Amino acid sequence: MRNLLLYLFIGLWTCTIHSNSTSTPQRQKELLAYVKKAPKSSNLDLITRYLSHEPKNEMEIAETIFLWLSQNIVYDVANFQKGKFLKQDPITTLKNKKAVCGGFSNLYKAMADKMNLSARVVSGYSKGYSYYLGKKFTNTDHAWNIVTIKGKEILIDATWGSGSARKKWGKLKYIKQINYYWFHTKPSEFVFSHLPEVNKAHNQLLEKPISLNEYEKLPRIRSSFFKNRIANSDKILMKFREGVTHNLPIIYDIDIEFAVIKAPLEMNEKEQGLYQFYTLKGKKLAIIHNKEFLHFFDKGANNYFRFIFAPSKKGKYTIGVLYDQPKGKKQSYISVMQYEVQ
Repeated sequence: MRNLLLYLFIGLWTCTIHSNSTSTPQRQKELLAYVKKAPKSSNLDLITRYLSHEPKNEMEIAETIFLWLSQNIVYDVANFQKGKFLKQDPITTLKNKKAVCGGFSNLYKAMADKMNLSARVVSGYSKGYSYYLGKKFTNTDHAWNIVTIKGKEILIDATWGSGSARKKWGKLKYIKQINYYWFHTKPSEFVFSHLPEVNKAHNQLLEKPISLNEYEKLPRIRSSFFKNRIANSDKILMKFREGVTHNLPIIYDIDIEFAVIKAPLEMNEKEQGLYQFYTLKGKKLAIIHNKEFLHFFDKGANNYFRFIFAPSKKGKYTIGVLYDQPKGKKQSYISVMQYEVQ
């Protein structure tokens, strides 16, 4: 359980555009505000008694626990880098307010038990920080939860939903930030980065579970790809199992509010594609071929970019936003997505 998801969090997550929560944005704010007033205690009974008063149904109980963990438990980056880990039982995690995935998932279950919510811990394989294409998995390295809501099971990863990390000067720096994507994640999206133990395929929550061998061959897809709805995960998974593969683009998580409204699944040489983006910041959008700026597009009405583009050469094409920094600082460029034309 030593993997920390890094590649999914190049920038800070912004959950205002897409969220897996069934609550309205206003209700999310209300639940978060209530969670923030919870007793600063290591007493599980005291905490869960307080948290039980606000949720109106089982889904809100599940969401409240998810939010409480995001606000009160941090990923134990220091010990992660040393390869040393505290005990991951609920009591130790509550006492130290830090853990790796086992501590998050075990505490989630303990809180759910106290709040009369059915939850279990799932161990499995993850495509996280130390993952590389072609990696063969021999040992489980991650843990998450499955929660039952009115007879239906849902997937929750409180660890990846509570924050992210960036590598700076050779060290991981942890950033606390709620990532709603990992609350009630769609199974056919979840399976691109999480696979339960091989003898517990039912925990995939898929009608047709995939094998470990198939999981190892699945393309590496960032959560931002599905968050922006570039393609339907069920169709990608089905096509993959039929032997049809795509050269999928990378969609980066960035620290400005941004959404891909429309973009081709692949960028092919000399084929035109329509692109539409939404962003709050930035007046221009640029396309770079390898390291050379090729095209600039001005933002239209209502914070939208809309353009048609056809690549003329093979190589990597990066699409990003140019925006002005405060006075005294140079204009900045943030990568949004990248295609590779082969």
